[in-house]
Amino acid sequence: MTLPEFLNVDLELESNVSLELIAQEFGEKVHILHNGPLQDVAHLLALEIYAGDDHDPESIIEAFCDLIEALPPKAKAVWRKCTMRRFDIGIASGTGVAKRFGALCLSLSPETLKRVAALSTEIVITVYPPMAPETKPASKSKAKKK
Repeated sequence: MTLPEFLNVDLELESNVSLELIAQEFGEKVHILHNGPLQDVAHLLALEIYAGDDHDPESIIEAFCDLIEALPPKAKAVWRKCTMRRFDIGIASGTGVAKRFGALCLSLSPETLKRVAALSTEIVITVYPPMAPETKPASKSKAKKK
């Protein structure tokens, strides 16, 4: 049995123009999950950040906001051209029945929500279903002999 668990926050951007300038400006402060076309999206940039408390979505979102707010004018122009900007909070659903203190509770302060809104960025929450248990291959010693 596992309880619900916060996993991470990704920043995801979609655009009709290249997002390479934003990726370059963020540099080694982020981990690029994807940068390029994907299905019907011309340009998708998906990032994780190496800053903040990795157990606290607000801290991670604030660290992303710091980077975004510090973008130079050319990169900010690319940011404004994005057709979608979102912080995706990932949560593993868990498999157990939550007891009184077993529930997952995450919060974002009004100050952080104001920063997110000022950047025209949405917040989404993705809850991942439980993973199927891994099946182990049958042991050769238990295989039937002919």
